[in-house]
Amino acid sequence: MAILARSSTSLLRIYTQLSSTVLFIPKWADSRRMSTAGYIALISHLEGELDLDELRSVSDGLVGLWRKSVGLFPPARALFEAWRGLMRVVGKCF
Repeated sequence: MAILARSSTSLLRIYTQLSSTVLFIPKWADSRRMSTAGYIALISHLEGELDLDELRSVSDGLVGLWRKSVGLFPPARALFEAWRGLMRVVGKCF
């Protein structure tokens, strides 16, 4: 679980850094990777591998990436809403 936690947070940080460049335009496959990494980070937090601050950092980056993707493909809005709903259920609203 520790390896998955670090891998998912690393992947999301790389995507967040890439999104700050003008050259990065996320594709649907990128969004799926980001979603999977976000869910792995959430599960890692629930298992005690990530602390709340790390999960918040990852979640903020993930939400920012999805916001940029909404104009590119409509399913990104559904991913964003699902993540917010999941955070409410888990009780980690940020």
